[in-house]
Amino acid sequence: MHAVHLRFLIAFVTGVAAFSSQLLQAEQRGASQTNTVTVLSCWPSSGVEVQVSRPDIYGLRTGWTPFERRYPATARVRFTAPEAAESNSFHHWQVAKDKYLRTRTIRVIPSRNLQLTAVFLHAEGAASFVYRGTRRRDTLIATGFTPPLSRLFADGKVRGFGIRALDEARTPIHGPFPLQPYADGAMWMYNGAKERTAVIRCYPEFDMVVYVAYTNLPHEFELYPWSPSPTGPSRTASQ
Repeated sequence: MHAVHLRFLIAFVTGVAAFSSQLLQAEQRGASQTNTVTVLSCWPSSGVEVQVSRPDIYGLRTGWTPFERRYPATARVRFTAPEAAESNSFHHWQVAKDKYLRTRTIRVIPSRNLQLTAVFLHAEGAASFVYRGTRRRDTLIATGFTPPLSRLFADGKVRGFGIRALDEARTPIHGPFPLQPYADGAMWMYNGAKERTAVIRCYPEFDMVVYVAYTNLPHEFELYPWSPSPTGPSRTASQ
């Protein structure tokens, strides 16, 4: 009986030792294997400073896009994009097909070669954009229209605003929404009472439009003044 217990104990200890050895070898292989992390940016495509939490095998850390770092396969590394680059607000990180919205810091384990892209907001239709994102909504404040909004409204050329894609068809994303006078002198419109997707407030006196989207805005779009045309397609101030 004691001999059986002894043999069982010996087999158990041997199995644990073998497993530990295999685990150690796997960790050693992971530590010796290295992979490349390529860091890119979009709008702008270069010159964006990205903070890196630890040095790679060559002692390199922070870089300016585009750049590469090489790490052990089991390393844990954080990459942090700036809030803005060339006046474009940060929008999301792109890793393969995955988007990581509203976080400037992304954590990766380079178990394989990786490509990270810091994507910044690209917007047209105004001279200046300020972008803020939360879990529930995206807010965009646009200023500096040409011609100024006060003139557009005074001339009767603008009846509303919309957001459209920067593709060849200039596909509408939200709106265009007709604007109505509001209590504080602003012009405003929201899309739908039950399933609200966007709110626009326009302040002609300050040449400013505040756009709130309750669905994620794409990072490339145009905010455009809109005037319905009885004889053809909608005309905009930029056309």
